[in-house]
Amino acid sequence: MSVADYLAFEHDQSLRHEFVDGYVYAMTGASEMHERISANLLAALVVHLRGKPCRAYKGDLKIAVGEDHYYPDVFVTSGADNPSGYVRTDPTVIIEVQSRSTSRTDRGEKRLAYRRLPSLREYVLVWQDRTRVEVHGVDGDEVTVLEDGNDVLLLPSIEFGIGLADVYV
Repeated sequence: MSVADYLAFEHDQSLRHEFVDGYVYAMTGASEMHERISANLLAALVVHLRGKPCRAYKGDLKIAVGEDHYYPDVFVTSGADNPSGYVRTDPTVIIEVQSRSTSRTDRGEKRLAYRRLPSLREYVLVWQDRTRVEVHGVDGDEVTVLEDGNDVLLLPSIEFGIGLADVYV
């Protein structure tokens, strides 16, 4: 399938599909905890970014990495709005909430793909079944691991911080 065919197909679907290497992959539903973590992070980011040039989005807006298209759980952009309104190419921060079905892809394929985005400053993995957050820097070798409820998730690129207790509430 071509990118143009995928975008036309996806525009008319009620379910979300990612597009990788010319193949379409249906996205599965999320758990209650997954949604709670995503909502907590999104709400805190929206409040923090109010009045600033950055915007926070949830998992219904695509990010294009070359011809591949992904739906991150939460992400932040710092650039101008995209005229298409459906795809962004300039995330500053990407957050993926881990599940058994997505962890391998999020930690492998997606992490490597996202590293190709010149705008990306932090890639964050958040576990839903335990208190654990990994913040991957742009070089890919720099990783900060947080596992205590008193730890604070810091995203320097957008001057944001949130306690893990507030992420997992």
